[in-house]
Amino acid sequence: MLTEIELKNFKCYENIKITDLRNITVFIGKNNAGKSAILQAVYFLRQSISNKRFDWDEDNFGTYIDIVYKHEADRNIEISCAFAVTKGENDHLKKYVGDEISHIKYSILLNKDSMADKETIFVNGIETLVLEHQKGTNPANLLLKKSPLRENLENLIIKKGDIPKRNDDDWVVSLSSYSMVYPFSWGVYAKELQKFPEYQVIEDLKNILINKFRDIYFISDRRGINTALSSLDKEPENVGIWGQNTSAKLHYLHADRNQIFDEIEKWIKKIDSEIQLLKTPLRGGRTTIEFETLVTDVNLLKSGYGLNTVFPVIMQSLLSPDGSTILIEEPEIHLHRGAQDTLFALFLKCIQDEKQIIFTTHSLDLNIVMWKSIQTHVFDKKHAKVWNINSENGVRKPEEIKSWENFYNWRKELKDLV
Repeated sequence: MLTEIELKNFKCYENIKITDLRNITVFIGKNNAGKSAILQAVYFLRQSISNKRFDWDEDNFGTYIDIVYKHEADRNIEISCAFAVTKGENDHLKKYVGDEISHIKYSILLNKDSMADKETIFVNGIETLVLEHQKGTNPANLLLKKSPLRENLENLIIKKGDIPKRNDDDWVVSLSSYSMVYPFSWGVYAKELQKFPEYQVIEDLKNILINKFRDIYFISDRRGINTALSSLDKEPENVGIWGQNTSAKLHYLHADRNQIFDEIEKWIKKIDSEIQLLKTPLRGGRTTIEFETLVTDVNLLKSGYGLNTVFPVIMQSLLSPDGSTILIEEPEIHLHRGAQDTLFALFLKCIQDEKQIIFTTHSLDLNIVMWKSIQTHVFDKKHAKVWNINSENGVRKPEEIKSWENFYNWRKELKDLV
């Protein structure tokens, strides 16, 4: 689960740190306050790790100059994400660290050439591993910082009698220069690192973090089923940031008789009680999504905007593996109040499956149904947190909303903000 986001010089944020993210985390605020920028930063880092390259324009972010704070190219962008560690991960890493591990954090510093100047891994909040990329032909330096991890490794290595020469502060490994620098790019130095005793823990930390990022999914507020027929050339992994893969992915689920298809159909019927059957017919080797109703068959593309925009949200929420994080911009778009109640019920199911839902919203109704779920003990408030993005004198600052106890104070505060 994602527990912390820190941004420096990203879009409208000069320097913010959002801690203690919960199973359901909500960002509210006025238009253009910067809610979406928080989700987009996490997704950009996720995509950069998956694709092994920085491509600002791939998902319409623009160029570096478009993204950096105040469009000042000499500023460095820094994005950091921290994650809770599972019991299995803790048991595995404990042999290196010696102590219980509650969370690990990854931070990357980017320059105007879309290159990584510095990558850092924190263990339990302590700076542990740093990869500094030097410009020109100078080598990169890998630093194992003075930390519980290093102290424990030092004891293990001394016992083996193969400790290399180190300085007192940091263990520094000089690596050959490498021009294509991307997140976790120390993989390109693998052959050089393998001769060092710390190599295995470096690999294990890296792989755990990569898997954490790969289990993050993002659905944009510009989503929707916007094509009548979808290609079936290859089964997509997910619905896509704009929902562009929804039809094709649903068809594969249907053809494979995957139980998730039945779950999707069940929740769609809860949104629209007139739907009797969900279908993915073929049209010339391509597919589409249709509903069978009491009256006639309806193509999703020709249905109302509410169904069109909520379909990718429902589908990705159910498709995502247990333990994943789903980022959603305004899940309530075009939805009736009753449908928003159903949508939040879906989110509650997700957290029961140990998934995390982080979303932005302008909906007072969606927040109120969350409050009601807490007050009726359907949902424990320790699993939820609401942040308002406050803008004062051009400075954006996330502020936690805490008026959980009194409905009228909660409603009034939200109404004023939303």
